[in-house]
Amino acid sequence: MLSPKTILHPNDCTKHAENAFHIASALAKFYDAHLILLYVKAPQETVAGEFGTVPPEPEPTDDEYLEQLQQLAASDTALKAECLVAEGIPVNEILEAAQEAKCDLIVLGSHAHSWFGRLMTSDIAEKVANKASCPVVTVRDPG
Repeated sequence: MLSPKTILHPNDCTKHAENAFHIASALAKFYDAHLILLYVKAPQETVAGEFGTVPPEPEPTDDEYLEQLQQLAASDTALKAECLVAEGIPVNEILEAAQEAKCDLIVLGSHAHSWFGRLMTSDIAEKVANKASCPVVTVRDPG
């Protein structure tokens, strides 16, 4: 019987992660578990074209991402939550965070891809679910 004490919720601070956060926080409250919210800053790719390299778009700082996660956590005072920001390849960072914190469950959002979209992009949720050493709940974005 599943009775998690530590739940990891990777959150990319987008609308796609909203439903997954609600599920993760509900599970954390139900099981009186510690909830870890994690944002992973993926390495930015540079685009080289005929006229040179396009600079990467500016993105929020670690502190700004951390503040967004803390606002999410503070939206429910009954949560025992911790917020983290990591840099690296999202799948690797999620799996590493889950292992380091000895997580019993990972709850993450997933959004629909067409077959072509799935071919062209990697599905983080699918890779995490296949490689994690604990159960993974993927919450599909209805949009």
